[in-house]
Amino acid sequence: MKTLITITLAVLLSLPVLAQNTESISETEKSSLIFMAQEEKVAEDFYLEMYKAHGLSFFRSISKSESKHKELLLQVMNKFGVPSPLTGDYSTAGKFKDKELQDLYTDLLRKGSYSVLDGLIQSARFEEKDIKDLGRFMESSTNEYVVSTFGKLKKVSENHLKVIVSNIKSRGADYVPAVLTTEELNKIMNDSFGIAGK
Repeated sequence: MKTLITITLAVLLSLPVLAQNTESISETEKSSLIFMAQEEKVAEDFYLEMYKAHGLSFFRSISKSESKHKELLLQVMNKFGVPSPLTGDYSTAGKFKDKELQDLYTDLLRKGSYSVLDGLIQSARFEEKDIKDLGRFMESSTNEYVVSTFGKLKKVSENHLKVIVSNIKSRGADYVPAVLTTEELNKIMNDSFGIAGK
């Protein structure tokens, strides 16, 4: 698990420094950042609950990783003057302004609480969605820094998915993707750990 944390830090530290005299970003990019900050909090809160439910240290480690992703996005949002969606009641664990993400969190928690294997399967389901969301937001963004940020986070999520699916298979279970195609999942599983763009 130290390897996973090391990879996460390496990816995040590879981001370019954002200059103080920031350029403007589009409304679409602002909405994307707001959504992804909440989605990373879904992950942080969900993985912590899975750790409490099942006691698997992997869940605690990945929750810490997701917290770093959330903080990174909030820093980017602050630089561009985008208000945080994680204030007030929405700073509380398990509370989200976006209804889609609130429903997602509730569903993940319900389905993942039955057993360790169920927790891992729901974790993989989440990482698939995270990868898909980051990919589509990259496609709709033109600001180089925003695209780079999403790209680095997407690579980390792919690393997370690879570890989770490997963990599922080590328990004698198969994993069939629900969001990504089988080809997309196989590519991720066959790629080496690393930093996007390197």
